[in-house]
Amino acid sequence: MRLGLLIYKKVERMTGLSTQRSWLEISESAFRHNIQQLSALLGSTELALVVKSNAYGHGMHEIAQLSEQLPEISWLCTAGLQEALDLKIKSKTTKKVLALSYLDADAESAAKYGIHCGIYDYHTAYGLNQAAQHVGKPLAVHIKVDTGMSRLGVPPEQVVSFIRQLQTLSHITIYGIFTHLCDTANPDATFSQLQLARFNAVLLELESVGIRIPLSHALSSSGLSIATSQKYNLLRAGALAYGMWKSHEQQQLVSTLYPGFNLQPVMSWKTHIAQIKQIPKDSYIGYNCTYKTSRQSTIALLPVGYWDGYPRGLSNNGFVVVKNQKAPVVGIVSMNLTAIDITAIPNVTMHDIVTLVGHEQISLIQVADYASTIPNEIATRISSSLPRVILPQNQLPLNISKTREVPYTENIL
Repeated sequence: MRLGLLIYKKVERMTGLSTQRSWLEISESAFRHNIQQLSALLGSTELALVVKSNAYGHGMHEIAQLSEQLPEISWLCTAGLQEALDLKIKSKTTKKVLALSYLDADAESAAKYGIHCGIYDYHTAYGLNQAAQHVGKPLAVHIKVDTGMSRLGVPPEQVVSFIRQLQTLSHITIYGIFTHLCDTANPDATFSQLQLARFNAVLLELESVGIRIPLSHALSSSGLSIATSQKYNLLRAGALAYGMWKSHEQQQLVSTLYPGFNLQPVMSWKTHIAQIKQIPKDSYIGYNCTYKTSRQSTIALLPVGYWDGYPRGLSNNGFVVVKNQKAPVVGIVSMNLTAIDITAIPNVTMHDIVTLVGHEQISLIQVADYASTIPNEIATRISSSLPRVILPQNQLPLNISKTREVPYTENIL
């Protein structure tokens, strides 16, 4: 126990967590475990880790730092070019980087830093070629094919003619071709199979006209349950790399297909208690008088609200974990504060830590169920301003409560 306290005090000095409203703990052990679980299924297929949207809320730079130590990860994928540049410039990643969706930064920087770009229209490709010419370095692109999601992408029947156009651009190198499946959470894989059939037909057509593209990718980690006769040489791992299942059905299906495959949640979201107070019977709590006490109640106020990304949909609906026990959210989750009822939990003090997400009793998928949404939305909407603290391998979660000697209110009110 003494060693654990010393570890925390060191981390607290480095991060200033004692003055934070809330923070996220990122488990290196869980992340390594998940990557190893995914890698074991891939064989010679390369693994690309999707770190868009602040690494699904986990902290893009923190996850890039952990990825740098893992040879199983060959690529990092972002949504846009600005995220990709941040990886190269701020995180200094040595991994290959692919901006999947859009170019929201200077195209010359993409060529300068060797960033691969997803492409789906000639006008953008022409601009990339001009930028690459100016830098004096070729720029690698991956052609996105729209096989049925009706978002970004080239229609399958136009892919060959599109490639012929790209081949006229002197500084554009066609390095990859890919598509994205939109219905992988559905136990009925009919539409996913239709999308794959369309993509596979494109690959066969390219082969028949002598067009060779080094890399093809169609499956994300959520598509592990989709059987395919085609061998792709890259898999894009997003939510599952962070231990996030899209649904209970998906978790059951993948576990059935791959016995022994299991994931560990990488993220825990925690906060301090801001105030504890006694509330008389028949008192209202929070905005709009949506909750009325049925007894004298002990209420704890948490310095977290929807501004931080804690869902308003959990009002009078969700729960948190205090002293390994569930405490219900009472009243409306407001912008900066949330009330919980701790009447049934003895000996709660101002020093105790409250887990919002990540305890075995309160997984992301449970929180998402209560908020009527999906785990990805819960995770990605956690404010990027909150600190992400990497817990080194085999380190227990930070136990701040036993290291503090003054109420947290002195730091936040």
